[in-house]
Amino acid sequence: MRDAKHLSFVRKLPCCVCLRMDTVQAAHLRKGVPLEHKGGMGLKPSDCYTTPLCHECHSLQHNKGEDTFWKDVSLPSSLAESLYKLSGDREKSIQTILRFNRVLRSKK
Repeated sequence: MRDAKHLSFVRKLPCCVCLRMDTVQAAHLRKGVPLEHKGGMGLKPSDCYTTPLCHECHSLQHNKGEDTFWKDVSLPSSLAESLYKLSGDREKSIQTILRFNRVLRSKK
């Protein structure tokens, strides 16, 4: 599923890993995503499974691989689902990202 409005919204949020506001990209997830949303070979997964990552964190995600980068692949897919439900509500989305970031840092 493609959703340009949601992708634009995600790009305006802070990076969910380092909380930077600049160079944020909508990073598509493949791990921890329901099969019907994964996409296929050479295809991006559904836009509802995206997280905000700055350019540096997004590059690390690709270079290390999702399993290594996230360690617990259920975390980013849960965040992506929450952000999709909150799409357009910046304040609630930022609060959700801050809670996610606290949990993520506690697991490192």
